[in-house]
Amino acid sequence: MFKYIALFLLIAPFKINAQACTNPGSGAVCSPAIQSTAQVAKSGAGAAVDGSWALLNHSADLSSGDKGCYSSGQVTFAPSAATITMTKGTYQCGSSDISTTTQQYLTGSMAWKSLAYAPSQTTTGQLTIEVKAKMGRGWPAIWLLGGNGDTPSSTGCQYPVVNETWDNIGNCNWSSNSSDSAEIDIAEMTESGGYTFNSEHIFMNNGSSNHSGQNVSDATQNFHLYHLTWSTSSINWAVDGASGGSATDLVPTTPMFLIIENRVSPNGPPSSFPQVMTVQYVQICDGGSCTAPNSTGGNTLFYDNFGSAGQTQGSSPCDLNGDGVVNSADVDIAISQAIGTTPCSSAALTQAGVCTVSDVQRVINASLGQACRTGQ
Repeated sequence: MFKYIALFLLIAPFKINAQACTNPGSGAVCSPAIQSTAQVAKSGAGAAVDGSWALLNHSADLSSGDKGCYSSGQVTFAPSAATITMTKGTYQCGSSDISTTTQQYLTGSMAWKSLAYAPSQTTTGQLTIEVKAKMGRGWPAIWLLGGNGDTPSSTGCQYPVVNETWDNIGNCNWSSNSSDSAEIDIAEMTESGGYTFNSEHIFMNNGSSNHSGQNVSDATQNFHLYHLTWSTSSINWAVDGASGGSATDLVPTTPMFLIIENRVSPNGPPSSFPQVMTVQYVQICDGGSCTAPNSTGGNTLFYDNFGSAGQTQGSSPCDLNGDGVVNSADVDIAISQAIGTTPCSSAALTQAGVCTVSDVQRVINASLGQACRTGQ
C-alpha cells in the first residue's frame, strides 16, 4: 500500500506545478528564489556588493502581450549552464496588481536582485557587458532595465519587477520610458522574426531607437557572445566580436539591472516544447572591453559562470537530512513526513507544522537542481 501512496505522491506534484507561485487577490506574490553564484561582484567603484540573481515568481507581462507565467522552478543553475526552460500546459498566475489569469506556457526569468550599474559610476566612464548564451525558441532576451536597489523606495523598476509585477507600480515608469526606467535590449529574437537576426533597441523618455542589429548563425543551435559597450554618450552592440548597431541618441545614464529570460511572443509560440535557453557566463567590465575575457581577472566587476550552484548545498532548506546535498534520500524523507509515517518536521517547507504533497514537489525539484522554494 505504501508503494502506491508514494507513487501517487511522486506523480501528483507535477500536476500541482501547473499553479505558479502566486497569491492572487492578496496583493502579494511569492518571493523570488535567490541564487548566489557570482565569483566576482563589485560596484563601479570596486567595492564588494551583492551579486545575487532573483528567479522570478509572478504573472505574464500582459501589457506586452506576453503569454507565459514565470516560476523560479523553470530556472536551474549548473557549471557553465544556467538554463531557462519553457513548457506548454495550463498554468495559473497572478501578481500584486493582477488577479489570477490562465496561461498556456510556463517559463523563467532571472534578474539581478539588487545589483545595478551606470557608466558614470565606473573609473573609466564605460561599461562592457558580455553574455554567452544559446537561445531557446520563443521570445528570448538579454536586456537592461532601469532600476537601482531592492527596497520599495528604490528608483526605477528593479524592486517591483523582482518582487511584484512587470507593470508600472511604485517608482517604475517603464511604459513612459522615463530616464530611470529606460530599456536597452542587448539580444532579442522572436519566433516570427527568426533566430538568425539579433535585434538591438533602446527605449527611453517616450522614445525608441531601433538599430539595425546583425545576422547570426541560428541562435537556438549555437552559442554566441552578446556584447554591449555603454558610456554616458554612446552605446555599441556586437556579437562574437563583429560590430552591430551603435547609438548616440537616447542613451540612458542612470543605473540599470540585467534580465535574462525567454517569453512567448504574441506574434506566435514555438512549435515544440520544452524549449531551453542556456547561459554559459555573464561578465561586466570597467572599460570599453574586458581585458581578461571569461574570467574573474583584469577589469572585471562582475563574473558568474554558475559554477557554484547553491541549490544542492547543505544550506538548502530542501536538504532535509543535512548531508550537504539534495537527493533521493531527501525525497524519501519528504514522502514519509507527508503521509505521516514519521512526524512532520524538516519537510514543512510551505507552512510550519504541515507537510504536504506540495512540499514533496519542492524537494523533488531541488534534487533535480532547481531552487528550493519555501513559504506560500
